[in-house]
Amino acid sequence: MNIFRRRKNGMKLHAFLCAAITGCILLSSFTACGKNDVAASKNTDTGNILSYKTEYVGDNSKVCSIVNALAVPKDISFESVSLSTKSKPYGVTVNYETKSGAKIDSLAWEYKNAAIMLCLIGNADEITFTLKNASCEKYHGFYSEFHYTRGDAEDILGKDINKYSDSAENFKKFTEKLNTAKFGFICIDIDYAKTKAEQKFKIISPEKLTYKDSETVCGKDCYMFICSGGTKAGTKFAVSTDGCIYFNFSGNEEAAQQT
Repeated sequence: MNIFRRRKNGMKLHAFLCAAITGCILLSSFTACGKNDVAASKNTDTGNILSYKTEYVGDNSKVCSIVNALAVPKDISFESVSLSTKSKPYGVTVNYETKSGAKIDSLAWEYKNAAIMLCLIGNADEITFTLKNASCEKYHGFYSEFHYTRGDAEDILGKDINKYSDSAENFKKFTEKLNTAKFGFICIDIDYAKTKAEQKFKIISPEKLTYKDSETVCGKDCYMFICSGGTKAGTKFAVSTDGCIYFNFSGNEEAAQQT
């Protein structure tokens, strides 16, 4: 594995949910919260969201409230939340869907929202956002998966980001810091991106990926790959050059589930 770190210039960087959720379930190591139809706010309410601060991923009510208080683009709707609490790494997965026909020009909101969640959830190790039926200028109806760890956030924002949730004043400074943060600091090479994409999308021999070129997808610089054989032959996949976002352009959500 050949990973190197450098600063990449020019990378483009409501209601009360849990009152509306009646069917939260516990399944294996995951707690899932059901779909909510309340529209997301345009801006994160920093005062409100700080009140949901919790030390534990397993605090279902507060974690769900944090998710609902996060700002997302108006054409993206919340689907569900699952909590991984059985063993480390402890994590939260939030599933979103894009409104039919809507185009997504940027995924910068994912980095900011993940950082806020890691700040407010004391023992969270990683945050995952999935987005289905997404479209951009060139691709339509694809699936993307964003994965962000506490280490990723602290590389950009400094160590122990939980300290910013100690007071309203510090948390406001933190959210202001997010507006100028240079996300995309970690860069991975093509071979590593190819291997990770094959693992993420369960691609096995002879369905290996071949590197094609580089493109910008939803505002992120990406390595582009094409499947060279098997049932996925001709399907395009991509990995952002910072290693945080995976794209499956077949639109097949099931093919993108983690191994």
